[in-house]
Amino acid sequence: MKSTLFVVAFVALRCGAQCPPQFPQFDPSVSTMGSCPACSSDGRAWQQLAVPGEPFAMKIIYLSGLMEGIVFVAGLPQHNVYYPASLRVEEFIKAIDRFYNQPENLPIPIMQAMRMVTARANGSDPAAIEKEIATLRRDALELHRALERNKQ
Repeated sequence: MKSTLFVVAFVALRCGAQCPPQFPQFDPSVSTMGSCPACSSDGRAWQQLAVPGEPFAMKIIYLSGLMEGIVFVAGLPQHNVYYPASLRVEEFIKAIDRFYNQPENLPIPIMQAMRMVTARANGSDPAAIEKEIATLRRDALELHRALERNKQ
């Protein structure tokens, strides 16, 4: 909690009125894993969290909020499923960035990207990780198709 407040205060003081947080705008033409703006936190939303001059600031705030929610709802043991103890936060962000550099991963929710990056960092079986990523991609495609059918 203290670290989140520190990050928020640091960004606010550093930016001042010159650079208010730039949250991703919902684009209805882009289908993502959710059917509403608040549910659509996928690779496209992740990429838009980079603030010019502060590439990590908004991503740190986003991850801090997610991690506090995970610990609050699921307990500390789940923290290790979504955040690898072996990586500093900047390294974790860069790893998520690399995950989303593959266009086929863009529809995958950020929480799932965090889980896959953490599994890699924790030394999980690479074949099992790739199989899970393929499943996540397939699920995203199926959801996209279902959403398109429902629009008609």
